[in-house]
Amino acid sequence: MSETLRGGDRYSLRQDGTRCELQIHGLSVADTGEYSCVCGQERTSATLTVRDNQVASLRSSRGFDGFCPCDPS
Repeated sequence: MSETLRGGDRYSLRQDGTRCELQIHGLSVADTGEYSCVCGQERTSATLTVRDNQVASLRSSRGFDGFCPCDPS
């Protein structure tokens, strides 16, 4: 199942030039899963694993930080 995340109480989305950042507030085991960033033809994803309400691992398809190249213009 795919879901588009929007900024709000639970998620903060920030863009600085071509870099996008997602912060999840109140992280829980239920947040474990794959997160993707899509911009035009570009796509990157990262798999987040949460244990005991802390990040256990984050594996990205494009570098360790989940960088998603995006031209906001």
